[in-house]
This record gives sequence, structure tokens and C-alpha cells, in this order.
Amino acid sequence: MTAPSMTMTTRDGWWLDALLARMGCSESRSMSGTAGAAGRSEAGAGNGAGSNAAGGGRGGAVAGQPADAGDGGEVELCEAHDAMTRSFFGVGQNIRCASDADCVVVGSCSGGFGFRAVSAAAAQHAQALSDATPSHCGVYDGPQYRAVCELDAGAGTKGSCALREQGRACGESLPELCDGSDEIRFVLTIGGGFVPSTYGLTNPYGMTFAAIDGRCHYYVSRNYMEGTFSGTLTPLEAAELSTELAFDHIESWSGHYGQNCPDAGGVTLATKDAAITCVCGCDGAPAGAAMAIDRLSAWVARLVRAGQPLDSAVTALAELSSSGSSPANMLRTWPLPQPLATYAGLITDPVTGFAPGARFELAAEARALRELRKDTFASTATAQWTRVQDATGTGEYRLYVVDDLPSDRATALRELLAAAQER
Repeated sequence: MTAPSMTMTTRDGWWLDALLARMGCSESRSMSGTAGAAGRSEAGAGNGAGSNAAGGGRGGAVAGQPADAGDGGEVELCEAHDAMTRSFFGVGQNIRCASDADCVVVGSCSGGFGFRAVSAAAAQHAQALSDATPSHCGVYDGPQYRAVCELDAGAGTKGSCALREQGRACGESLPELCDGSDEIRFVLTIGGGFVPSTYGLTNPYGMTFAAIDGRCHYYVSRNYMEGTFSGTLTPLEAAELSTELAFDHIESWSGHYGQNCPDAGGVTLATKDAAITCVCGCDGAPAGAAMAIDRLSAWVARLVRAGQPLDSAVTALAELSSSGSSPANMLRTWPLPQPLATYAGLITDPVTGFAPGARFELAAEARALRELRKDTFASTATAQWTRVQDATGTGEYRLYVVDDLPSDRATALRELLAAAQER
């Protein structure tokens, strides 16, 4: 078999190296034999004859039982892999968690060791271990799961990752989040209530947002000062997100729920055809809709953690402010060689208080402004702007630096959110 294509340190990957070495020895001894048949239909085959999964459990417990391993060397090969799997999931740090956001599901519908819940930090190694499962030892079909953190009694915020059934099975035909199209399929957003005048520039899609297209590519941000991240969901992650955030039910549950709170922002799950919005709670919403809304923040955190920071253009705006108005926010020097006033639209008009902002498309300029914002956020997590002054030391400004999405994505996202507000 082919080893997983991933780079590991000797310290972190000892278990996989040892497993592959042992498997190689077992395979060489059994080449003259006949491998045991899996005896299971692959996920998506449309029948449940091969479904043999058991419920999830604590400590990353496995869901599913392996296919028949055959005799002789094949049995030894499966036993070796099973022993390594138990050893990996027996290490506390591999399943440790403090909240559901710390846990992910690894495994596969079509082979591998089934499904297990594992700490996000150990997910890459755990998936490699599943992928290294010999085909005749693998688990095929069965229920799908989501990962939760079960807190230990009396241990405060310490717990272990565990599996919970999602109510769907491998191979089940359902509307697909990732249907292969370029259109934005699903948007999650948390809006602001009473917001500053710069909100439209800094948070055009909400205080927090995530947008996922038909190719499973996503953009996500939970704080514009932290930046915007992008990434791609795996098929397993897409199925898990679809279930936990009720993608398949948005149309049937569509509506506005909660209370009339003019000072509060709404929380929205939207597709191009329907939207669920809750304000000041989800009173009146279906129970599943309220649960999906409750899971939104955890999923945003997970997507941020898995994504990569954008490195495209940024838009910046500078407001003249009084000196020392935010002492906790350290004063920094404008990082570009030209003075702020050089850039059209950057500084707000002192009379009207308006400016469109200046777009910085040169990679070096965008990078310098992002680094400035990053330094501010790292030192003052509650800051909503960066205090800057020109190199000359004259004038102090509140500088807002915002990541720009690709123009087609930005337009599509604005249109989808506008339609969601009208429903």
C-alpha cells in the first residue's frame, strides 16, 4: 500500500512510521496468500447491506466495525493497525478538549477505521492513520457523526472528544452543500446592533461571517481586525457542517424569530433561496433552527483555525483623532513611504466626516498594512482601529484596514445577504 503523503517529525510521527514498517513486513509475508474480501458496499452505493457502524463513545471511540480480515498475514496486519489506532487514541492529548470547537471527526465512509472524534490539533495525524488502514481491515458505510466535547465531571473545562450521530448515513442522497458550482451556497453571519459610522466599510458582511461556495471553498472572519481567512472543506467537514447548521432545512424553517431588539444585531443562516434570522434569541423558531444558530460561532472559530489569512488587496480609511484618545492602543507609525494625505480617499473629510477609503493592491503595501493591523490586534484584542501618525509626527489618526474579497465573491455575497434581509 502507499503511505500517506504528509510530512511528520520523528517525534510526532513515530506511530505512523512504526505502523507502516510493521504493515510492510506483514504484507511481504502474506503475498502468496489471498486477501480477505471486505464484504461491504462502498458509501454512496445506495444500499445498507454493508452498514455495520456502532454508536460513538467517549475518548474518540470508534464508530463502525472492520470488514472481515481474512486469515494468516491479513489478520496480523489488521491487528497491528488496530493496536496502533488504540495506542494513538489512548494518548490523552489527542482527545483532550474544553469545548465542541476543539473537536473534529476523522475517518471515511469508504474504508479507513470508520469515524472517530479527536482533538483538532491531532486531526491530521489521526486522518493519516485512518487512510493507512488496509482495505480488507476497513469500515464501510454506516452512520455519520459530529464531534462534541464531553466535559469530565468535576473537572471544570476539561473533557474528551466524543461522537454523536447526525441522523444521516453514508451514501444517503441529500441536497449537497458542495455541488461543484461557483455560486455561494451558504452564508453564516452575525450582524451588529448600534454600530459606528465605519461599520459599512469594516464589516460589510457582518461582525462575523462565513461564506461557502459550491466547490467547498470558504471565506470567514470573526473580527475584521483579526483578518479574513480562506480554506476548503473536506467532504467529511462539509457533511458535518451541513447537518449541524441545518443547511438542508433552511428553506422549510425560513423566517425571522426572536424579539424586537433595535440595539441588537441578527444572527443569520442563509442560502440563495431562504434564510433563518434570530434577534435577541430564537423565540418561535423550530428547535433545530435554534440549535443551528447556537453552533454558528463554534463553526466560525473552526473555519478560522483551519484557514489561511488572505493576502490580496486591502481597503483602508483614516480618521483624524485627538492625540492620546486611546492610550491602551499603542501609537504606531504609518508604514508606507508616502504620507497618508498622498492617497486619494484615505483620510475622512474634516467637514463631512466622509471618505470612500483607499484601495491598496500592491502586494508590499497590502502586506505592510496587514502587519500593522496584526500587531495592533495582538497587543490589544479589543481594539477596533490602529492609532497611527505620519513619519513626520504630525497628526494622529484612527486607521481601519479591511481585507477585500475577490470582486465576484464580494458582489455575490452582498446580493445574497441583501435578499436574506428582505425575506
